[in-house]
Order: sequence, then structure tokens, then C-alpha cells
Amino acid sequence: MIERPARKRDALGRFAAKANVDIEALHADYDARELSNQDVAIKHRISASTLHRYVVTLGWTPRAPHRIDPNDLVMRMFAALEAQMQDLETTTTTAGGSHAAILSKLVTTLDRLIEIKDAEAHKRRSSTRSSKVIEDLRSKIADRIAEFNQP
Repeated sequence: MIERPARKRDALGRFAAKANVDIEALHADYDARELSNQDVAIKHRISASTLHRYVVTLGWTPRAPHRIDPNDLVMRMFAALEAQMQDLETTTTTAGGSHAAILSKLVTTLDRLIEIKDAEAHKRRSSTRSSKVIEDLRSKIADRIAEFNQP
């Protein structure tokens, strides 16, 4: 990462007028793709929004945005849900109302995650069979709820 150079401020606290930007050097650094957009902006003492403005107004080829895999996001949510369930199981010693409320929220979250996962699976294939991870989570929550319902 490039160290951010100090910028001077005027008497009102605003940034002082910038020196002229070397557009050719800026364009070369931007097209080289060796530095992130933020690092290119820092190197040339401009803001990221100013860099973006140059890209648009001067007709440079924009970089592809970072894409997030929805499947990866859903699996990360499943992992977070699993961690919450394990934490709840290790801290729960007696069946209480607050623990039942937490489990209820976990079940709601799991249902939403299953809907998202099934919708993604349905887009990719015709069968909507749940994965092993989903079935394991569903059975763990069902077992835990059954424990709370026992007298």
C-alpha cells in the first residue's frame, strides 16, 4: 500500500488547491492495473472520486468492479448461523425463555437462508434438493427445539 502524502489545508480547513495532475502518468498507472484505484489516487494526490471522474470524462476503459459470488455469501451466512448455534449450545444450561427466543430467531434466519439457497439452486438446475449442510443445520435446530420443549 502506498503511504498517503500530507495535504495542506487553507485557513478555513479545506484542502488547498491541488497542483496540476500529470494526466499521462495517471493514465499509465491506471491502465497498468498494478495498483488499486485508491492507491493510484493517493499516488497522484487526488481523491478516488476525482480519479473516477477522469476515467469517465476522458473515456478511459473502466476497470471491472469486484463481484461477490451470491453462493459464497449464503455459505458464509450458514457458517455464521452454525457458529451462533454452537455458541448457544455451549452457553445454555437450562431451558429459558430467552434461549427459546434466540432459537426462534435462528430458525427464522435458517428458513430465509434455505429460501435463498433453494432459489439459487433452482436457477442452476431443475431439482431443488437441499444440500447436506442445510439438512444438518435443520436437524440440529429441530433437535435443540425438541430439547427445550421437553418438561
